[in-house]
Amino acid sequence: MCVLASGNARYACWSQIFDIICRGARLYPNNRAVGYRKLINLHVETHKVQKHVDGKLQTINKEWQFLELTPYSFITYKDYKKLIIEL
Repeated sequence: MCVLASGNARYACWSQIFDIICRGARLYPNNRAVGYRKLINLHVETHKVQKHVDGKLQTINKEWQFLELTPYSFITYKDYKKLIIEL
């Protein structure tokens, strides 16, 4: 059984999470555990928006941010456990 910090209540929840990851690594080592996407580009666009200010309708410029991301990449349970142990 994997135990990260036994006997210390301060780390009890982290120990439980680590035990779940260890179980996944033991039972399903090559299954996907965690997915992530990397940022390719942050697009910033300015749009004119109408807004009520002091009872009057005004046109203001508002910035919108759009993320361009890569497709999902996945880490297996085995590799995820290895990364956590290296912390």
